[in-house]
Amino acid sequence: MADTGERAAAPPPDADEADRIDLGARAATEPPPRGPRSAAGRALRTRDEATRRVEELRERSALVAAALEAGDLDRRRAGSLLAGGIAFRIFLWLLPAALFAAALIGLVRPTGGASPARVAQSLGLAASVASTVEQATRQSDRGAAALLAIGLALMLFASVSLVRALRVAHVLAWEEPFRRAAHLPRDGAIFTAAIVATLAIETGLTYLRHQHAALSLVIVPLSFAITGGFWLGLSLLLPHAGAHWRALVPGAALFAVGHAVLQVATVYYFAPKLTRAPALYGSLGSAATLLLWLFLVARIAVASAFLNAALWRRDGGGA
Repeated sequence: MADTGERAAAPPPDADEADRIDLGARAATEPPPRGPRSAAGRALRTRDEATRRVEELRERSALVAAALEAGDLDRRRAGSLLAGGIAFRIFLWLLPAALFAAALIGLVRPTGGASPARVAQSLGLAASVASTVEQATRQSDRGAAALLAIGLALMLFASVSLVRALRVAHVLAWEEPFRRAAHLPRDGAIFTAAIVATLAIETGLTYLRHQHAALSLVIVPLSFAITGGFWLGLSLLLPHAGAHWRALVPGAALFAVGHAVLQVATVYYFAPKLTRAPALYGSLGSAATLLLWLFLVARIAVASAFLNAALWRRDGGGA
């Protein structure tokens, strides 16, 4: 009863306090603000949450930590700029390579009137360049033997420039001092032979996969292994701070995965783009599409070098 009396005797809240209470109740029931300011706030909260989760993954996984470290080093060393230079040199190498392939195809069996899109879908994007050049060589008065010789000589010349660009990227990734390369012509010839052999094998595997779909279960892993082994072997010719070949395996695996993704992108994006580009932009459209594809290849190659170097340092290799 005493409690009831005390509650009854308690003075009612004054008007100002009632207004404050009412304002608080209305504020609690009002919907959150909308518009650019609220969207910016949600974006900031999402970014902070993503950063927190990435940091948690960095602490739990050494591979994630090494990948983030490699990405930071790649950004500080201008990895995209390095990839652009490498892509342009691959493009310069592809032109005489396409001439060589066109002359060789003309000697063995003409390809007919296949369009670049059809060849790209069945054999890969680089083969579309060979198809275009092959159509042009039909109207040429030069013999196939002369075209083979010219194409081979220009391929070797362009491969030396490509090796130089790859060496610069690997020197920056492994933080080695710049030194004069002792065997550039030899390394260029090895690169040319390896690339030609790999493209020929991949072309054959792609042809088999299109002819016999059931073989895909065997061909896809085999293609992955061939691509990874190809890049692993070439990485041994490039600066790698004397690291054991096992330290280069993660980068080779990354290159193989990226190549597989690019194969899918070639079928569903680059090949149709290659068909539409000449009609819309002329020959510059085809060149731009090809350069974009080559840039992605070079970007994967540069990223693999930085990943190998970051993992090697975390394992104490740079100590």
